[in-house]
Amino acid sequence: MSKQKSLNEYLAAVDPDVAASFRALRGSAQKSGDLSSETLELITLASFATARMELAFKGHAKRACENGLPKASVQHAVVTLLGASLPMATVVETLQWLDDVTPA
Repeated sequence: MSKQKSLNEYLAAVDPDVAASFRALRGSAQKSGDLSSETLELITLASFATARMELAFKGHAKRACENGLPKASVQHAVVTLLGASLPMATVVETLQWLDDVTPA
């Protein structure tokens, strides 16, 4: 069974220069201030949840948790969206996405 390509891998297969430019843009944006990498990842995950971008959320959540971000922190970030920008059904759906890609 082959590993599913990430969104960036798909883009790179179509146009490597565009993919590299996108990564450079994101890297510059992340370095433009003094927020921690953990905080930046939680902001990114919250934005993916709000935009209902399942694939992007799952990819980032899986990688972030594998790199030491506690699953409970991601859950907290998602639950914080309840009533602020997301209804309960979407919050629960996003928590399920997290469960899909992380161990219990």
